Amino acid sequence: MHALAPWGRSIASTPKGVWSGARGFRPQVFTRRCMVAPALVGGMKQQNFKTFGSVCAVVSVSAAVWKGLRNPLPDEASAGQSKTVLVTGGTTGLGLATVQRLAKRGDHVITCGRNAQRVAEVNQLPNVTGFVCDLAKEDDIEQFVYQVKAHLGERPLDALVNNAGASRGGDPVLAIRTAELDAAWNLNVRAVAIVTRDMWPLLTRSETPLIINVGSTCSHPKFAGAFSLTYPLTKAALRSYSNSLRQEVSLLKPSAQVVHLTTGAFQTGLTTDVPKKYAEVLSSYGPPFADFAEVLQQRTAQGFALLKPKCPDEFAASVAALVHPVTEHKVRLSREYRLNVSTMERVVPWVPQGLLDYSWVSDCKGRVPSCALIA
Repeated sequence: MHALAPWGRSIASTPKGVWSGARGFRPQVFTRRCMVAPALVGGMKQQNFKTFGSVCAVVSVSAAVWKGLRNPLPDEASAGQSKTVLVTGGTTGLGLATVQRLAKRGDHVITCGRNAQRVAEVNQLPNVTGFVCDLAKEDDIEQFVYQVKAHLGERPLDALVNNAGASRGGDPVLAIRTAELDAAWNLNVRAVAIVTRDMWPLLTRSETPLIINVGSTCSHPKFAGAFSLTYPLTKAALRSYSNSLRQEVSLLKPSAQVVHLTTGAFQTGLTTDVPKKYAEVLSSYGPPFADFAEVLQQRTAQGFALLKPKCPDEFAASVAALVHPVTEHKVRLSREYRLNVSTMERVVPWVPQGLLDYSWVSDCKGRVPSCALIA
C-alpha cells in the first residue's frame, strides 16, 4: 500500500513529458477540474494552494456523498431466520469480527485458520465451527472442503464470505522471489476460486445464496507502484474474478448474488507497522533495491497518515447487513460496496499516471545514488 503515499514536491516543477498520458492535457485545467490529494502540491505557491485545496475538498466531498447516496448498504434486519455462513480466515482481524457478529445473532458460522490455537479459541464461541486450514495449500483446501461437506450433511450453505488474504509489500518486481509471488497468488486469488467452486453445490441448496469477496482499494491500477506488486496484482485479479463469477452465477441460479467489497483501511494486523515491514522486505534483497528502502518507508508512512482505519466491528456490521438485509425479499444487493474508502483513495484514480511515475523520481533525487535514472 505504499503507493498511497504523496507524490512529488510540486506540480509546477513536473517535466512536460509526464503529462503525455493525457492527450492535450494542461496542468491549469487539471487543477480546476480534477481531484488530486493536497499532498501532491506541497511546492505550490501559497495563494494557488489555497484555491486548489478548496476545489479538491468540494469535489471530493461531493463525489463521496454521491457515491454513498447511489450505493448505500442495506439495513441489517433486527431479527430473522438464522443462516449458515462460511467465513474464510475467521480467526483474526476482519474475519474474526465477522464470525463473532454473525454467531452472536444466531447464525451457524463455519470458519478456518492456519493457527491451531486460534481455531481452538473460535471453536469455544457459540454457533461456531472452525477447522485448521492453510488456504495457500491445495491439499489443505481439499481437506477443508471435505470437512465442511461432512459437517453440513444435506443442509444448505447460505453465504460464503471469501475474507482470507494477505498483504505484502516491498518486493521488487525485477527480483521478486517466486515463493513470495506464489504465496500471495495462492491465498488471495487461487484459494478464492477453488473454495467458491467446491462450495457452489452447497450454496445451490439455499434459496438465495450469497457470495461476498473481500477486495481492496488497491485493486485500482493507479495503486500499483514500484516495490508494490503482489497485493495490487492479486486484488485486481480478485475484482475481475468477482465480475466473471457474478455473470455465471446469474445464469445458473438467478436468485444467487455475488457482492464485491472494496475496502479501505481497518485496524488489523495488516495495517500495523506497515512502513517498517515494507522497508525490511526491500532491504532483504540487497543493492541496488535496498537503496530505496528508506524512501519506500517514508512514502508508505506518508500514505498511511492520510488513512483513517476503522474498527473491524464496523466491517463485520456491513457483512451482517448484506447477509441479513431488511429488504432482501424486495431489492437485490449491489454488485459492489465500498467500505471506509478515504478521500485520498478516491482521489488517486483521477491522478494522471505520468505524475505518479514521476513522483518516485522526484522523491529519490539526491538520495539514491545507485539509480542511474536520477544520478
